[in-house]
Amino acid sequence: MHTFVWLDHLPGSSLQGGIELANRLYWNVKWHEHEASWCVYSGEDLVYKSDSQDAAEAFIYGLGLAYAVLPEDSFDHLEYWVKRWVAPEDITQEERVQFGDHTPSP
Repeated sequence: MHTFVWLDHLPGSSLQGGIELANRLYWNVKWHEHEASWCVYSGEDLVYKSDSQDAAEAFIYGLGLAYAVLPEDSFDHLEYWVKRWVAPEDITQEERVQFGDHTPSP
């Protein structure tokens, strides 16, 4: 048994909100039970495996919380820089203006 004391800091006060926050940074988190183990994936890569659902939930909570406690403008800036690195085609014109990016759109 565990208590997520700061769960209310995650979007929607839920683990799913933490997953959605991480996925804005292209983690592509998915998790499920498989052969009596709880598995957390980033895309197709296994990043955490446990025989305990509680432990897998704690892992997801920590991942989401790491981003949720950032000030909103800091998270937005981080999201922009991750997009530049991972998926520059996803950068909107509004983001280019907001963050002073003068490179041409793809």
